[in-house]
Amino acid sequence: MKIKLLAVLFSIFTIACSSYAIEEENITEKIPKWKNISGQWEIFKNKGSSSLYEKKCKYRKWNYNELINFNSIATLNPINAYDKYTFSFQVQYPRKPAAELMFLFAMKHYRIFYAFKYIIEEDKTELQFISSKITDPTLKASVKNNFFISVLNSKKIKFEFNKLYNVEIKINENKAELYIDGKKTMEAKSPENLNSGRIGFSSRNCQPIIDDVKIYDKGNIVFEDDFSLDLIQRWKVDAKRVD
Repeated sequence: MKIKLLAVLFSIFTIACSSYAIEEENITEKIPKWKNISGQWEIFKNKGSSSLYEKKCKYRKWNYNELINFNSIATLNPINAYDKYTFSFQVQYPRKPAAELMFLFAMKHYRIFYAFKYIIEEDKTELQFISSKITDPTLKASVKNNFFISVLNSKKIKFEFNKLYNVEIKINENKAELYIDGKKTMEAKSPENLNSGRIGFSSRNCQPIIDDVKIYDKGNIVFEDDFSLDLIQRWKVDAKRVD
């Protein structure tokens, strides 16, 4: 009888521990990976696949920083070191006068980052390598227009809407290389190292769709998201009725 009782108690203990482990795993899976800075970034599921996309397309220039002038999302936390990141993307629903899209990296602040930037007009597309810097670091972040954008490289390229592109961005200290579908499309240098900080995406006047983000350091994956789960931290506004 005692042996049977001990067996039952052991089974209950095992089930309890398994349930706790599953609960802990689920909690871990739901820890946010991204921060919705501006716009409305959502997870889109279709036929068993998942993607990140920006829903609004419209934007408003608040001029506190360039990211909030776009619809922007970035990793919730900075990444200590990386030398490559990959993803695929396509762009839908362009609006005039131009659809714009940025691949952000080396982001230290909403006003301090580097990016490859597409400016897609009806008859031409320009690819730029840009930096954003603070004009006067002594001023508060709430001061408008206290940042400046520099274009460090630019070229005309071909671009098609609703076409899937595979992207690889290689970073070696202060040099960044952009590969589209395996072909080197742009190479640029900055005055500082680019291989740490947050990465992200910004858009306006279009709806980008992003898939399968992976970030590497020395061949090891240090961050990845296939967007099978909604791991986006969004702004919350609590409203209370006052009688």
